[in-house]
Amino acid sequence: MTIHLSRKGQQYGPYTLVQVNHYLEDGTVLPTDDAWAEGMAGWVPVGQIPGVELPGSIAANSIPPPPPPMMAAPFAPIGAPMPAPRTRRTGLIVGIVLGVLGVVLVVGLGQGDEGVEFGKMHRAYHSRIFPMEMETLKELQRLENVRSDREVLAIARDVENNLSMRILALKTIDLNHNEIEGLNDDYIKNCERGLESWGETIRALEAGNDREAEAILERLTKRELDGMIEWVKRFNRLCAKHDLPDLETIMEGIAEGM
Repeated sequence: MTIHLSRKGQQYGPYTLVQVNHYLEDGTVLPTDDAWAEGMAGWVPVGQIPGVELPGSIAANSIPPPPPPMMAAPFAPIGAPMPAPRTRRTGLIVGIVLGVLGVVLVVGLGQGDEGVEFGKMHRAYHSRIFPMEMETLKELQRLENVRSDREVLAIARDVENNLSMRILALKTIDLNHNEIEGLNDDYIKNCERGLESWGETIRALEAGNDREAEAILERLTKRELDGMIEWVKRFNRLCAKHDLPDLETIMEGIAEGM
């Protein structure tokens, strides 16, 4: 069973039941979020999905029932059935994506007190956001060993889902300082542009349009590089000002713990 989520009119997913329960536990998904799965007539609170475990309680039905006959979805899901493998220039696609990998790794990323608010943001990024960034890095590194276009598509879909859930997590960080909130908003916008580009890339690959997929990733690299580098500089300046670990130190620690 795959589950789609909705918060304030913005839709995310699909995700597995295991993923939804994990993100509920770490606070990325909220009990107030709505959810929809195939066979359902409409959206319901996420806790009403069979098998979903809300924090502090266990849903009455821990094992989801067999799926009912498929009904028309109320929206077009992001994912689509994986097409049969076809001969394409997988090597060139991998090369373009690994070029983007270098950019992704660079990022990763009444007013309250700046130090307090940045400390709040720093903790959230350290514990939740940057680990998701590292998961994306690990997925993209797998491209070095792919043997088929099917594997490329599977990895691209994993990256797309990671970005979707990262955006959801970023929007739960409650900040009360203009500069710090702006820094978080800029990271969200970067993730949203990345999500859009990866979605377009996946659709191009599914259609067998290699050249379009390559062009999308090249545009992503050119468009985002300067902004990503500037974001990291702003983040690290605040880290130095408030005596907190910078991005490189955080990512090194996360990598060692994986």
